[in-house]
Amino acid sequence: MKTIKILIADDAELVCEGLRKLLSRESDFVVVDAVDMPHAVLEAVQQYQPDVVLMDLWWWGDALAGLTEIVRIKQQMPNVKVIGFSQKDELLPRARGVGADAVIRKEEPVRNWVALIRQVHQASQIELPKSYASLSDSQLTAAQKRVARLLVQGKTNKEIGAELFIEQNTVKRHLGDIYTRLDVDNAKQALAKLLGNPSLLDD
Repeated sequence: MKTIKILIADDAELVCEGLRKLLSRESDFVVVDAVDMPHAVLEAVQQYQPDVVLMDLWWWGDALAGLTEIVRIKQQMPNVKVIGFSQKDELLPRARGVGADAVIRKEEPVRNWVALIRQVHQASQIELPKSYASLSDSQLTAAQKRVARLLVQGKTNKEIGAELFIEQNTVKRHLGDIYTRLDVDNAKQALAKLLGNPSLLDD
């Protein structure tokens, strides 16, 4: 059986090591490296020449880093297969849109990861599951709408947390998710989009 060289890219060390340990149980899998900084991914891919890259789509501090790195890999090394993974469903179709060969939810059972890696390695094209493709990039969850409404009112992160009885770190996480769903980079851009599309805040 042909060996499949895999590179893991995720900013969470526990995720990297967990995936490395689980995937290394497969006799035809060799994990060549695990990268925890987005700017180091392409260099590692060029160095280790993996067959498949497992790319986390959400990186703390840069919500779009995973998508950006997929583009860079596909531009520089188009023959390398890239599988995007995330707990954030709205990022999965976007990853396919920028060139990922396949996507998978982070919480999928290990057997599904193993099967997808083998399928991607062998196939020229993987179809995006309809349940992923139908996700709306801009649809906000109920919790995100509550935060977004207060953002529109000009509340600070501290004021939003106090009003919703949540930690500031939770507020920041919700804001990051909101920026991703609205395809914006900061609060100013989010405000402009929310004010121009008030229906986004409707229940």
